[in-house]
Amino acid sequence: MEINSNINMAGVGRSFSPRHTNSAQKAGEDAAAFSSSHALEQALTATPEVRSEAVERARNLIADIKYPPKETLNKIANLLAMNLDSSSEQ
Repeated sequence: MEINSNINMAGVGRSFSPRHTNSAQKAGEDAAAFSSSHALEQALTATPEVRSEAVERARNLIADIKYPPKETLNKIANLLAMNLDSSSEQ
């Protein structure tokens, strides 16, 4: 008895050739993408690295021992308590 271990005896059934896109259409899409990215690059360049007023505000809040107010902390605690999932208790 002869056993052939090659399961695919028929060879390649159908070849695949990828679709080629229209180069003019692709060039137009690339130009649109480039102009969008160029505008974004300019906007990023114009944006300051550090917002000094935000940094100063954060420093002031950190230094304030009454921040956040107790009322805010109590409201957050109440919201958390109301949404406790009893199935997660162990």
